[in-house]
Parts: sequence; C-alpha cells; structure tokens
Amino acid sequence: MAQSSKAYVQAVVSGSIFVTRQGDRIRLARVDAPETGMPMAELARGKLKTLIHKQWVDLRPVGREGADLLCEVWSGDKSINDAMRAQL
Repeated sequence: MAQSSKAYVQAVVSGSIFVTRQGDRIRLARVDAPETGMPMAELARGKLKTLIHKQWVDLRPVGREGADLLCEVWSGDKSINDAMRAQL
C-alpha cells in the first residue's frame, strides 16, 4: 500500500467515511459505523465530524473497499479509528 500522506477533510459522509479536499473518498479501517439511514447513523457521523471535519489528518492506507481507500487515520498522535471504535 502507499505511504502515509496528509489530507484535508472536506466533508464527513458517515461515521466511517469522509471525503478529502482532493476528492478522495476515505473509509476508516476496522470501524463498523451505522450506515446512512440506520439508527444512530447521524450520531456516529456527528462524532466523526467533531474529530476531523475541516482539519488536516494523516492517512495510512491499508487497502481498498470498492472505490473507498481504507485507512488508519491520525490527527496528531490520536488515532481517529480507535476514537471512533471506542464511541460505537
């Protein structure tokens, strides 16, 4: 997989998916958040939004899921994946 890179979070789609300024769709690796339309989906989306929306993050790609790039995502020394797993 590619090396880590920085990306600016333009939009948060769900509790596990966001879109970068460059238009890349990123899915948090190993995070099972409710999909849009499911119970608690907006709560999960709101939690991810508070953590990373309109911020720079470090992306560490681990694979692909369809068109989405699966990543471990970091904000400074904080694992966003771990933070979301703890919230869900």
